[in-house]
Order: sequence, then structure tokens, then C-alpha cells
Amino acid sequence: VLKNKIKYLITGIRSRESVKRKKYEKISKNPLIPAVQINPILEWTKED
Repeated sequence: VLKNKIKYLITGIRSRESVKRKKYEKISKNPLIPAVQINPILEWTKED
């Protein structure tokens, strides 16, 4: 992320995959990376 100057990170995570991910928001700042994290499928289920 730093080397390539990435400003946004689009993920493929779903909140139902783990307890930790249930706390995620659709758009947030990840403390581990200096980029805005976008989670567009966060609310999807296995059926989606």
C-alpha cells in the first residue's frame, strides 16, 4: 500500500465470516494500512 501509494482498498469480506468482521463498516479506516478500506459486500450472505 505504501510503496504503490494506494489510497483505497476494496475488499471481498463479509461480516458473517467471523466475529471480528461483524464490527467492520462499509467504509472505514484500517489501522494496519494507510488507506480507506471499502467493504462493498459486507452484508452479503452465502446465498447472495
